[in-house]
Amino acid sequence: QELFYMCEFCSLGPNSNKDRDSTDPVFSGFFSADAIERAVREASETSQANHTAQRQEVTDSNAHIRDDSGSSLASSTGSEDDKCGYDEDDDGTSSSEGDVVGASNQAPHCSYSVMSMASAHEFDDFRLSTPSQQSIEELQPRKDEPNLYNIPSFAYPEYRPLSTILKVLLGSLSIVASSKLNVVKKTSILKVIVIATSTFILSSTFVQDMFYAPSRITTRTLSRNQWLPSPLSKYSIISTSVPSELHQEATTLLMDSIGVHFLEYENSDILTPVEYKFDAIHFNHGFGASSLSWLPVIPSLVKKIGGKIGIAHDAPGFGFTDRPSASGKKAGLVPFSSAGNAALGNSLLNERLKTIEESHVKKVALFGHSMGCASTLKMALTLPTDVEKTIVLVAPALVGNLRNGNRDVSPTAVNVDAPMAKATEVKESIKEITLSQPAKIRNFVRVSTAALRRVILDPILIYMLKRVVGQPKFWNKGLRAVWGDPEKLSDTDALRFQWTSIGQGWENGLLAFTRSRLFSICPYSGGELQLLKHVAKMKNTKVIIVQGTNDPVVPLRMSRKIAESLEEVQFVEIDGSGHDPFEEDVEDFVNKIEEVL
Repeated sequence: QELFYMCEFCSLGPNSNKDRDSTDPVFSGFFSADAIERAVREASETSQANHTAQRQEVTDSNAHIRDDSGSSLASSTGSEDDKCGYDEDDDGTSSSEGDVVGASNQAPHCSYSVMSMASAHEFDDFRLSTPSQQSIEELQPRKDEPNLYNIPSFAYPEYRPLSTILKVLLGSLSIVASSKLNVVKKTSILKVIVIATSTFILSSTFVQDMFYAPSRITTRTLSRNQWLPSPLSKYSIISTSVPSELHQEATTLLMDSIGVHFLEYENSDILTPVEYKFDAIHFNHGFGASSLSWLPVIPSLVKKIGGKIGIAHDAPGFGFTDRPSASGKKAGLVPFSSAGNAALGNSLLNERLKTIEESHVKKVALFGHSMGCASTLKMALTLPTDVEKTIVLVAPALVGNLRNGNRDVSPTAVNVDAPMAKATEVKESIKEITLSQPAKIRNFVRVSTAALRRVILDPILIYMLKRVVGQPKFWNKGLRAVWGDPEKLSDTDALRFQWTSIGQGWENGLLAFTRSRLFSICPYSGGELQLLKHVAKMKNTKVIIVQGTNDPVVPLRMSRKIAESLEEVQFVEIDGSGHDPFEEDVEDFVNKIEEVL
């Protein structure tokens, strides 16, 4: 078999050199998405050239069979030119375990890329019983949202229902089993009915979990096969750190490299740099969402307010950004904190700003929604002071107390943060009791708690999340509850949220994010409302709060109170909108932003 290791240090690497040392820091950023994509493409071209003759031979053979029998034995999916399956090695055995079968949305033919066995399970963890369908799947855009693809036909975001025949079979077996129990133990009829019903529910749940569960696919597999949710989707490996300004320690916190999924839109309507009003516009999403929530508004808003480029990334724990292993340790939870998310956002933003001439005054617009507003403010805090910043906070879910003279502005009463604040108080009380104990007892409690969480608590919570989110119409029902006018909600709106539920490990990521909030990882001194106050008073900074009048999540009166206490903050209401005004009425939101800017 051909082996292709995607590394600069192997004999096949385009810049290989046997004298190189892989520990040399000059290669610290090698494994970028572009480098990996280039390596896969080169391997695909080489492999396809080697297999052309064999595929032609198979095609001729299928044509001959069709001529003789009137039917084709080739794959039933796609046209003849699109047929694609497992190649056979010289010994006639299938090479499916060593070969990675991929496809390009831009080409009608099959694309074969070959990599090492060790890499195969990491990049191609998702395999199908029908490889030909997986290979040639080309995602189709939604008619009402061209920048959003439909979920691949082989991927299931929800639990699939059991067939009627299977239900009848399981029901019959449950009745037979409970009837035999009645004969043996002379159980009452009522008890037999209860036992039969319980047996049917348990057996149906077991079969559904084993054979009809939602799909889970890694972002790398989606990226490699061009199955990411949008034409604007990109995936890059980012190495960054959390500066000391964003946490209560004097040192910078280094974060491990992490694969980040983001949307990137370039405005081609403006030809000269001097015509741009903003060199870059960044968007942070809220709790339970992803960058896709901003997708409907990004193109029109970037064009309307004169942006050069628009970027929206998925926060760790959400969307298709990688979920680093938290391992229950606080250090492992840094990427899931608002500070870690801000560091990733600034890394993407600064990479775009580097291309701008130094003589040019850099201008950026930073949009945040709900809980994502904290990350937006932390991005603004750590951007260079000479960069002009316009910050738009949409329905800001910020917690803490804002000291204004001799009075306090209470924290925003956000549904998702209220229980977290209470849990933090309980945690502090438990911490005080624990610290008063001897070291051996503290260590025992720590190890026991971690074991309990990993072995019992986390698996139960993960399964519950999988079951709840895997229910039909889950996102549709959830969004209707927070929109100002639920009748405006379309299937495409719900699909933007449902898309990310096929991502591998999203349940673990959500739990890690929740723990980062409970443990107050990288908190800002004074709280998030004090952070808003400090950012609003910065040089070259403008802050605007935008909120729908029918927001059921973040009370309108709280946002008004915050804006009234800070003269630097401008407050804008959108009549009739709920918690997601930029999704509920794109045109109205864009016009409001253009007007206020």
